[in-house]
This record gives sequence, C-alpha cells and structure tokens, in this order.
Amino acid sequence: DFCLSRGLGDVYKRQAQKVSQLRLQLEDCLIPLLEHAHAGIELSIEVPTLPQDVQAHIRAVCIESTSNAVRHGGATFIRVRLARHSNQLVLTIADNGSGISPESQMHNGLHNMRERALSLGGTMEIHTQPERGTTISWSIPYPRWQS
Repeated sequence: DFCLSRGLGDVYKRQAQKVSQLRLQLEDCLIPLLEHAHAGIELSIEVPTLPQDVQAHIRAVCIESTSNAVRHGGATFIRVRLARHSNQLVLTIADNGSGISPESQMHNGLHNMRERALSLGGTMEIHTQPERGTTISWSIPYPRWQS
C-alpha cells in the first residue's frame, strides 16, 4: 500500500514500504497538470507491479481524465485509486468539478478511454452530477499475470 496526498504548496505525505514505477510515472504526469490548475490530488495504488502495456493504458486514462477534470470541469481536487476487486483491476478517478454534460460524454478523450478498457476486455462507467463532480470507473480483468 502506498498513498500520496498533495495539495498545492503542501509537503508530500507518504506511508510506504516501496514506491512503484507506475506511481512515479503517474506523479510525473499528473502533478504538473494539477499544479498548473492549483488543484490537489490523492493517489492510491493498491496493486503490485503490472505489465507495461496495462500501465500505459492506466497512465493514458489518468492523464485524460485529470486533464478533462481541471480544464473543462474546474476541479480543485482529484482522487485516483487503483485496486483489485475480486477478478477485476479497477481504476477510479473522482473529481470535485462541475460534472460532464450529457452532450460531452462522447468526447474523443472519453471515447478513447472507453476503447482502451474494451481492448483489454474491460468496461468504463461515468457517474456525474452537475456541480458535484465526476467519477470514472475503468476496470479490466485481473488475469493470471498476478495472483
């Protein structure tokens, strides 16, 4: 387990035994986006090492959803959690922005995120409430590459 909480100007708070490569990559990609928007993040990675192709999909989905949340939704806080639930690897990205309008739900970035899940045998769900934020649940099967 490794958890990172960071708000603009805050000092990192870390409780960890080791830092995963995926965590470092996500921090490198997401923190500059969030700092530019004066937004904070909570990042929780609760799975062991994943194959490189799966990590690449996770990075792309995190970047797209975070960018959308701060650019289009005006979010000031993003919560990213990657965990195993039974036989699924679930990436949950929640923000406190303005939500996604129904017309925007087929935006190219959202479509691409959904296609990434489908290409790995998974799904993507979007839950949004006007002025209360959006939660994206992106999940794929958790096959034999990890037990």
